Amino acid sequence: MNPYLDMALGEQPPEIVQYEVRSDPYSNMLPGIANINAARAIGEGVGAGRRGNKLLLVVSLVLLAVLLLPAILAVIVHL
Repeated sequence: MNPYLDMALGEQPPEIVQYEVRSDPYSNMLPGIANINAARAIGEGVGAGRRGNKLLLVVSLVLLAVLLLPAILAVIVHL
């Protein structure tokens, strides 16, 4: 399951372990960021997510309320 653990234990054939290590999607994550957009978003921190579309936020909240309101009202009626 974990190619790095398999490499340390030596239970798998080395060819399989080397293939898994080279094709590991998490191997190129921090600190060596290959994607410049990911690096910029991480560098900007929390403020990076605050530039969203306000209309999309309002529509999302309205749709969420429409979905949850009947369930909340049903619970209140049964109390």
